[in-house]
Amino acid sequence: TNLVSAFVERWHLKTSSFHTLFGEMSITLDDVSCLLHLPIRGIFWSPQDVTEEVTVELAVDYLGVSQGEAQSHVRSCRGSYYKLEWLYDLFVQHRAASSWAYATRAYLLMLVGSTIFSDKTFTL
Repeated sequence: TNLVSAFVERWHLKTSSFHTLFGEMSITLDDVSCLLHLPIRGIFWSPQDVTEEVTVELAVDYLGVSQGEAQSHVRSCRGSYYKLEWLYDLFVQHRAASSWAYATRAYLLMLVGSTIFSDKTFTL
C-alpha cells in the first residue's frame, strides 16, 4: 500500500506519468513484464495494510530496538511509519556497536524510504 501511495502522490493526470525525484516516468504493464520477468495475468493483488502493532514488532525484530522505544516512536509518527531521521540514528548507533545486520537494515530502509517510498514531506 505504501508503494501505491507513493506513486499516487506523484501521478499527474495531464501527462499520464509519475513525477519523481529523478525526473518524469511512465510505468506500463509491459515494462513490468519485461524488466522483472513477471507474467501479467490474472486478478490484481493488493497487500493488507500494516498495523501499528506489526510496525512495532518489525522494529524490535529487524532493527534491534526495545519494545518501548519502538512503541514510542510509532506513536509519535501517528501511524505505521518510521521517521528517516530515526532510521539514520539507529544506523549510526548500530554501526558504532558493530551490529552490522541491524545497521544494514536501518540504512537500507532509510535509503529506500528517502527515494522510492518517501511521502511529500520527505520525513517518513
